[in-house]
Amino acid sequence: MSDRLPGKSLNEANSELAPFGVLIAWHGGSYVVAYTKRRDLAAYTTDDLADALSKGRAMALYGAMFTEAPPRPVPLRRVSRRASIRRHNARVAARCRIKAAKEAVKRALQDDRLILTTLSDSVPAPRPE
Repeated sequence: MSDRLPGKSLNEANSELAPFGVLIAWHGGSYVVAYTKRRDLAAYTTDDLADALSKGRAMALYGAMFTEAPPRPVPLRRVSRRASIRRHNARVAARCRIKAAKEAVKRALQDDRLILTTLSDSVPAPRPE
């Protein structure tokens, strides 16, 4: 096939695809189609300018779906020593409160059993008639 399209040159093809972030470059006897800003994606190599232009248009449509930049990671805030100590103390206090509540429930259940056993001992059993 011919390297020239009717009415299209490499510069005209690049000017058509540049707004979409796609670039066609001539490297060592072949055309390389790649994204200009997204280096993480693979480039496409061909010997024909028409093929490179059609692939560039397809890449432009594909790239239009992902126009938003990925969200930046939230920078980690440096935590002061005092804040980490307070957080630790709050966790320990919460554990102590839970433990105390469990023990109070356990004591209440034991007290109820004692009350029930003492009541059943003090009340005489009915005699069968």
